[in-house]
Amino acid sequence: MTIQFRKRLVFIILLTLLMMVDAFASGSNEQGYIEIASQSDDKKAVMKAHSLVLRQLDKVIQSFTNEANERKNQLLRLYNAQKEVIASSQPNIWETDSQFNERKEEELMKLTSRINDDYISIINEISSSYDEKIGTLLEQLKATTLQLEKPTSIQTVGQEALEYKPYLRNDRIWPITVTFSDTLIPTTTITALIDFAGIKRTEQTIRTAIMEFDTYVKEDSLRAKIEYHIVPDYQADSSELLEPQFLAVMDALSILDDSGRLLYSRTLQTPMLMHTFRVDAKNSILLNQNGKNSATKLHTYTDAYGNNQEVISSQSPILLIHSSEEFSSDYEQSRLSAINQKTLFTANSKQTVFRISNGAEPESLDPALIQGVPEHRIFEALFEGLVANDPETALAVPGVAESW
Repeated sequence: MTIQFRKRLVFIILLTLLMMVDAFASGSNEQGYIEIASQSDDKKAVMKAHSLVLRQLDKVIQSFTNEANERKNQLLRLYNAQKEVIASSQPNIWETDSQFNERKEEELMKLTSRINDDYISIINEISSSYDEKIGTLLEQLKATTLQLEKPTSIQTVGQEALEYKPYLRNDRIWPITVTFSDTLIPTTTITALIDFAGIKRTEQTIRTAIMEFDTYVKEDSLRAKIEYHIVPDYQADSSELLEPQFLAVMDALSILDDSGRLLYSRTLQTPMLMHTFRVDAKNSILLNQNGKNSATKLHTYTDAYGNNQEVISSQSPILLIHSSEEFSSDYEQSRLSAINQKTLFTANSKQTVFRISNGAEPESLDPALIQGVPEHRIFEALFEGLVANDPETALAVPGVAESW
């Protein structure tokens, strides 16, 4: 054995050992990560752990399937060989053709029954070696699912978080938009409708509530609280059964004053879908850009127990009632159907405002008296003459005049 050959052999052995150690460390790290994340309040960590468990479960199931298929193929080869022996056997000298055929059919039935029994025994044998692994993974899957289902709160405050739309006086509803985000949820905006009417409120109570809310708006002293949780959707677009997408769904929305006193709130009977996420092969959290269609009012998903569940779209407005009031879905339906949708759409639409710095305060707005540039800017914005100047050629073009 040459020195060069020995060096190469030592290198191969060391490389093999390093690969084995790396694979063991990787498995240990994953297991440790799963155990820690299963108790964490960090939704990202729990989603990653949940995906790791599913990948490990997928590997175990694939290993079980491969082993079962290999043993099954061995039995099939044995079955076919013994079936061939039965088929090629010759009748005994005392057998008639009918007796011979009956004997062959009986032997074939016994062979089939024996092979089936052997296959069941093999599956039970293989299953027993995987039961503990699969049981552990299912427990971890349950733990991460429960951790994802724990509610998380987001609190917002200030003009950037709450935008007040024009008050719908005839409907006694004040539309607002709530914008929020956290370490997982990207910037999200939803529409809420502050309902002053209520089911049993008196006219005086309604008027008092409207004036109180108007004061809060003017003082900019309101804040919003959002509660949400994560659910795995096993009906994902992926072709792999065990690669779910995760739905971030909102459970409740509350409006509070600056002291934290609850004013208006709503706990959703059907959660609202905000975003969908997935975990890629590198265990990174990705926001689905082409997830469920947000224009659809209702979405369905399949939970970890195989049950179909529903969530509503984030495009749906949320009716908020006073904290002292009762709520019913019939009342919500009647209130939303009574609102002029065109007015609501206008109230909820983003307005584009063009602002210009005009310098000093104008001395006058009377066209006969104005002299300075600040007055002239306002004059041109308010009044139009018979003719105007073309902005490109500076030539005269029709203003209010139709012809000359």
